[in-house]
Amino acid sequence: MQEGFYACNTPPFGYKKDPDNPGKLIVDEESSKTVKKIFELKEKGFTISKIVEYLGENNYKTPAEYLNIRGLERVNNKNIWRPGTVKRILSNEVYLGYCVRGKTQKIFYKSKKRMYIKRDDFIITKNTHEPLISEETFNKVHNFNKLGKTQRHIENKYLLKDLIYCKNCGKKLMFVKSWNNVFVVCRCSYQNIKLCDNDCRINYELIEDKLFNYIVEMYNEFSKSTKLKDNIYKKYTKNVMDGQANELDTLKNELGKVNFRITSLYNQRLLEKIDDENYKNRYKELIEKRNLINKKISIFEKEINEENIKINNLDYKKKILKKVSNLEKKDFDNLNIKELIEKIEVFKNEIYVYFTFGDIGKIDF
Repeated sequence: MQEGFYACNTPPFGYKKDPDNPGKLIVDEESSKTVKKIFELKEKGFTISKIVEYLGENNYKTPAEYLNIRGLERVNNKNIWRPGTVKRILSNEVYLGYCVRGKTQKIFYKSKKRMYIKRDDFIITKNTHEPLISEETFNKVHNFNKLGKTQRHIENKYLLKDLIYCKNCGKKLMFVKSWNNVFVVCRCSYQNIKLCDNDCRINYELIEDKLFNYIVEMYNEFSKSTKLKDNIYKKYTKNVMDGQANELDTLKNELGKVNFRITSLYNQRLLEKIDDENYKNRYKELIEKRNLINKKISIFEKEINEENIKINNLDYKKKILKKVSNLEKKDFDNLNIKELIEKIEVFKNEIYVYFTFGDIGKIDF
């Protein structure tokens, strides 16, 4: 392989491919100004988030937006700057005039999966193209530890980690550590408030505490509902469902008669016992009647199904809440939480808990 040959199809932001030599990078006058501004801001002490804010407010084109303009790719929200984009630019040695290869390699020669290689094993060729920044500037702003240290992803397996979502954008919330606390944060909002305005930041331990208290209170309220009340509800619901089932049987019998009349009418037309005009009129009436009956059947089946779900949910609720009847906070982590909770959604200071038995709870902070 030729030393310093840039083999990727898309050149790094700030450069373009030399039309006379596609393996060589040359400076792109427009986008390179953005790269230089990012390094300049970082050198002045701007945080990543402040750089993102500055670029957005001053309408600097993002790499995705710039590439889209050049017809190279299409990306959703392409005009929104993200912290990850700025970090990648600040850590890319291509802006020193280096060509860096061997960052990844295939796990197996037939596999499409690739693994990342240690930085010390990268193949670096210097002076392959014109640099955008000096080594002095790069070394001043480029500290790998600091660039990714402000807020780190939490790898620990928290009880609710797989259940918490942003109510606004629908994405899983990010767990971040700050000092000795862990907070839940909307990943999109953290990247840029334009992506999602759910700027929630709630202490995870506080969520667990409040959720535990909510579940205990739910059990206490539920236990106050006597067996008599439950039996009355079930008896009333069963009577309603029996009446609906009888109506459904009647409708199905009527549907069978209408279908028989449609078939008979068709046979009469084949035997020329009825003319075209009478056939069309009577056929239209029977079809309209059949459609109306089918609609009523669909409504009754839906209502019966919903009532069955309510009763099943009530029985399931009893079964699940019985498991937490003597639950103490220290035992909360041992609870099979997915038996109890289907999903948790967070929006700003409000938490919505979707229980597996159909109930939805709301917790305010």
